[in-house]
Amino acid sequence: MNHIHCEHIELSQGKRWLATLLILGLGLVILRPFFVSGAIRRGDGYLGYGMHKDAIREYRKALLLSPTSDRAHNWLGYAYKQSGRTKEAIAVYLKALTINSENIIAGYDLGMIYTREKDFARAEAHLTKAAAILSYPELTNEEFLTYKISSLRLLAFCQKRLGKEEEAILSYKRALEISPEDE
Repeated sequence: MNHIHCEHIELSQGKRWLATLLILGLGLVILRPFFVSGAIRRGDGYLGYGMHKDAIREYRKALLLSPTSDRAHNWLGYAYKQSGRTKEAIAVYLKALTINSENIIAGYDLGMIYTREKDFARAEAHLTKAAAILSYPELTNEEFLTYKISSLRLLAFCQKRLGKEEEAILSYKRALEISPEDE
């Protein structure tokens, strides 16, 4: 009878630690997107029940794992806005726009915040940029068009408040071109 003997390879304790850390690091890299989406989903759930503090904690956790996540920035800004923490919401949305200037959600929400604060010039600046965005992959086409139309309508409102009547009419006409049934 033939027996195959395998030699037992001894690893030093240092090499075992290194191998363990390598496996853990690789596991974290592979699993990180799942941790991020899980934190965002939990945040969404908390937000749905008005648990803003818990939602904010989850979105911040998602941003620790993925600092450039549009979704986490948008939802964190929204959670701050809903909980009355306007300054924090503005800071989050501004950071989101530095990461991705094509983030129509952040641009629109900033425009809404500034409009509510009657800072129509700042609102106009952000809404003009939001209305100029051509696409945003995080949204379906229908969702994107809703943000675009809403940006144009709010832009028209701000322009009217700033005394820019002709620009306001043009912004409103652009919204109607996209969605004529809303006249």
